[in-house]
Amino acid sequence: MNLFHTMEKCSARFPRHGKKISTLWKTVWSSPAAVYLAIGLIAWIVRALYLLETSRHPSFHLPLVDAGEYHALARAWAEGRLPLPKLSWQPWFYPVTLGRLYALAGASVWAAKLLQITIGALTCVLTAALAFAGWPRPASRWIAGLAAAFCGPLIHFDGELLAEPWAALGLTAAALAAIRYRQRPRDLLALALGVIGGLLLFIRPPALAGWLPLGVFAGWTWIRRPRPSLRIPALHLAWAAVGFALAAIPFVHAIRQATGTVRLLPSSGGINFYIGNSARPCETLNIRPGHAWENLTLWPEQHGARTEDQKDAFYRRQALRDIRSHPGVFVRNLASKTRQFFCSRELPRNLDLYLYRDQSRILRALVWKIRGFGFPFGVLIGLAAIGLWTRKPTAAGPALAIAGYAAALIAIHVCGRYRIPVLPLFIGLAAWGILAAADALKARRFRVVCLHAAVLIGLGAATSFGSPFCSEILNYRAEFLRLLATTAYDQRLFALAESCTRQALAENPREAQAWNQLGLLAIRRAAPAEAEDHFRLAADIDPSFAHAWFNLGKAAARRGEAETAVERFREGLRLSPAYLPAWIELGDLLLQAGRTAEGLDCYREALRLRPGFPPAVRRLAAPPSPSRPVSR
Repeated sequence: MNLFHTMEKCSARFPRHGKKISTLWKTVWSSPAAVYLAIGLIAWIVRALYLLETSRHPSFHLPLVDAGEYHALARAWAEGRLPLPKLSWQPWFYPVTLGRLYALAGASVWAAKLLQITIGALTCVLTAALAFAGWPRPASRWIAGLAAAFCGPLIHFDGELLAEPWAALGLTAAALAAIRYRQRPRDLLALALGVIGGLLLFIRPPALAGWLPLGVFAGWTWIRRPRPSLRIPALHLAWAAVGFALAAIPFVHAIRQATGTVRLLPSSGGINFYIGNSARPCETLNIRPGHAWENLTLWPEQHGARTEDQKDAFYRRQALRDIRSHPGVFVRNLASKTRQFFCSRELPRNLDLYLYRDQSRILRALVWKIRGFGFPFGVLIGLAAIGLWTRKPTAAGPALAIAGYAAALIAIHVCGRYRIPVLPLFIGLAAWGILAAADALKARRFRVVCLHAAVLIGLGAATSFGSPFCSEILNYRAEFLRLLATTAYDQRLFALAESCTRQALAENPREAQAWNQLGLLAIRRAAPAEAEDHFRLAADIDPSFAHAWFNLGKAAARRGEAETAVERFREGLRLSPAYLPAWIELGDLLLQAGRTAEGLDCYREALRLRPGFPPAVRRLAAPPSPSRPVSR
């Protein structure tokens, strides 16, 4: 209302133009379509500016870790490179959708990111609609919509090639549909809830744990009626089931087309469950991208797991065995993961959001931390608690969705990125909290105002206290540069790869994988002696780094020192016994040295680990003679 008074004063002071401005403002303030258009436009412009700021950095054009995997899968899908077994590793809605975009627009990172920020802007619009549905006051739209538009974590992840913005859109739409259904049950809303659930299954499966409580919340309207009729709710349930099936069928067909199998869940569920529930949770959670992660993914093959489902089951068995053997560790870890989910800071996983602040003034202003306190979540959670208490009947839906999703994540493992799908729900609750606090202040109910302040300060402190979590103690800047160097090397951008590798080593001289990368770059520059020095340093820093030993073996082979090369390959295979290319190369070395029986045993070991492995099959069918070079 104060804004209306301001516009009226403007109209009185400037009668010629003020009336037009006042009329326009009233139209924008009160017209739902105009409000949503304005919020969507503001959110999109902010995100577009963020993309422009970050586009100057090499990581913009070289997606890293999961984003890089999605980008590669989408390119393969667009080019029709089938079968594509890796598609089943992650939830496949996003790579398939991205692949369809690439088929139309080419494999453009800019096209992908413009689609992402459009999805993010739409989420902001739905957040505004959600807030208004729960508390139908014009101000609620603006508060929630603008809070989402300027929410730093949402802005950042809306600009990354990741599925989280789509999951946030889905859960926000589901919460809005559930509230609308509870207010007025309609078959179209039931159908919409079903469609959203079917999509969330393939976008981010834990989001289903947030979607299911929303379905119960929506259906509770029938249970509360004194003499409920079963016909209409049964019909609406059927509509929801039809919507779920219609949304799911195309993605079931897509995975069958790509892998030849029918499945609903990705094959990475087991490994993620093990990472978060092992007997040494900090150790497994901090397994880094690179050789350590590779060893973890190869572990099931050492124990006879061949198919993706067998590997998935292997990890689940290992996690359950650790839970049974160490119940105290499991309980403490659950408590820690609960704290992590509600932590005010944005906890890193493979990459640290706070590093991207260097690339953007927008992000520097909207995401920051002071000691243990993180903005914006440290403020958001207190406001959300006030909103939940004030609007209990309506707020129960979003709150149950948050609780269900949180429980699913806590059962696996937690980081700031995985919290993004429910951030708009927190914002919707927080908008109601701001309105409640403003009403109390306006009505001079100072006891209520003091209570609100105590909740805000108390929850902000409670979610910020304590020592850093184990995921926060790593040197993410050095790792970020090392991952960027590896990606640049794979893209044959060798000058960029060398620059990033040296920057990584300046940040952390004990980054063994960076020294190994520098050795590979020296090989490219035809400097074998320098390369061997780098490989040796990598092995000295991290004696468990198998690839450093393999590269030292190759260096010895180039010098003609066959015995030394064999010893180094055997040491590497002791550390990484399921790395099949090393078994093949060791077999080749042994055959060239005239040790035929040992060389053939290496090929057989590769086949034992992975039956039908083509290089091993070819060599056993026609073993290379010591006198001729081995075909790779």
